[in-house]
Parts: sequence; structure tokens; C-alpha cells
Amino acid sequence: MIKILIGGLLLASITASGQTNSFPSSGNVRINTTNSDANLTMDGTILVGGYTANLDVASPNSGFNNLANSAKMLIGWNKSAGEGETDFVSNRGAGAAGGFAFYDYSNTGVITGLLRIYGNGMLRGKEVEVDNYFWPDFVFEPKYKLITLAKTESDIKQNGHLPDMPSAAEVVKDGVKLGEISAKLLQKIEELTLHLIEKDKQLKLHENRLLKQEQKSRKLEKLLLSKIGNHK
Repeated sequence: MIKILIGGLLLASITASGQTNSFPSSGNVRINTTNSDANLTMDGTILVGGYTANLDVASPNSGFNNLANSAKMLIGWNKSAGEGETDFVSNRGAGAAGGFAFYDYSNTGVITGLLRIYGNGMLRGKEVEVDNYFWPDFVFEPKYKLITLAKTESDIKQNGHLPDMPSAAEVVKDGVKLGEISAKLLQKIEELTLHLIEKDKQLKLHENRLLKQEQKSRKLEKLLLSKIGNHK
């Protein structure tokens, strides 16, 4: 009797003072809003998860039981993996690939694609901005010791990849950090640029030497021809 009374008082308080809340036995549910265009409409924040909401994809719990062929999604905190991440698990339903898509709906009704995460792990967007506190401009400093091409060749023959770069096996195992690998690739480009500048200087010096040698040869040829003409 007491439980029934408390429940009735709670329902009455929701009906009387929470006029923007609606929890009908059927139909749409609304919280803190008078709009009920969707099955659940809420104006405010939502707090979900917690220790009991362990969503570990390595050891699926009962939450996964009815997910197959449902076109639904699970959201929960993963404590079993030790990382403490929030997991999003979606079912593709009748779709071919699955994944997640993010759109912007403007105030004028224009829909713009922002980001797409495909079921095979591929991410597609227009641009990625990475905060990076390491950039290899030090390559152009006078004190930088540029590795020789002979040493680079030796390292390639020995390791099968450029110096200070991850191997194919390491990339397959651990992946790459976008900011870090971009900086390393730029460092290699800058080092290559310095080598090209040096080789260009050497080439021009060699060309100048050849030109001077050619000029000397022509002078000598003229001198010999003049000598021969004088003896005729």
C-alpha cells in the first residue's frame, strides 16, 4: 500500500510540475520539452554508462544477444579491456557495410556530410587537423648532421627500410600515429632536399670544369691549326 501511494505521488508530481515531461504507456516519450516528433525527445544532457554497463567486445555479454539483424546500436563503458573507453557497437541490419556517419543540418535545411567511419575501419572526411609539437625544421640548422647517402643505402640493405622509419611489420602490428609519421616523412623530404641541393652544386661545379676544359681544348685546337698553317 505504501509503495502504491509513493508511486502515485511521484506520478502526480510529474504530471503537475513537469508538464514538459511525458511518459505514456504507448507513443513518443518527451523529457523537458513539448516536442515529441521522435520516439524519444529530450532537451538537456544525458548521462549513461557506469561500472555495471560493461560493454566488452572481446567477451560479449547479454547486451549483444539481440543485436544481430536488429539495425540497432549498443553504447557502454568497457572496463574489462583496461582502457576505460566508451564503446559504440552498431549492427548493420540489412545494410552491406555498416559503420557510422556524421552530418551537419543547417538552419536552412542543408545537410552536409562531415565524417564517415566505414565498417572495414576506413575513415573518410575532407580534412584532418593534428596538433603536433614536433616538426623537423632542425634539419636545416647548420649544426644538423645529415646522414650520408652511403649510410642510408647501407641501412636500407640491412633493415629493408629508411633509417628512423618504422618497418612494415611494425606498422601492421602497431599502426602509425598520423602526426608522428607526417613529421618523420617531412624530415626525410627535407634531408632529400639537402642532398639534392648538394648534388646540384656538385653537378654545376662539374659542368663548369667541363666548360673550362672545352674552352681550353678549343684554344689549343686553334693554336695547333695556326701552327700548321704557318708551316705550309
